[in-house]
Amino acid sequence: MAGAFTAVPSIDLSLQWDRLRWVAPFLGGYGEWLFARGERARDGYFVRAIGGLSFPGPQGEFLVWVARDSGNGKGLLVNRREQRVSVGIRYAPFAR
Repeated sequence: MAGAFTAVPSIDLSLQWDRLRWVAPFLGGYGEWLFARGERARDGYFVRAIGGLSFPGPQGEFLVWVARDSGNGKGLLVNRREQRVSVGIRYAPFAR
């Protein structure tokens, strides 16, 4: 069965400031336009902004971040527009 969208052009941008040895602030953004296929869905969009701090070290990298996204859901929520805020932590043992 085909999905609800026929084409999904997108853009992704990431910036990280590596001037300090112990911390690197970062910002990112993502956006996509959703072209509907048939009558099951309407055209829509999805955008996300993320920012946080990266703490590099000899044993990997630890990240703390907050993200905000807005737009159409996926699956059964395809015609519903939502807004979300999320926070998180991530440990990447083999980074840097």
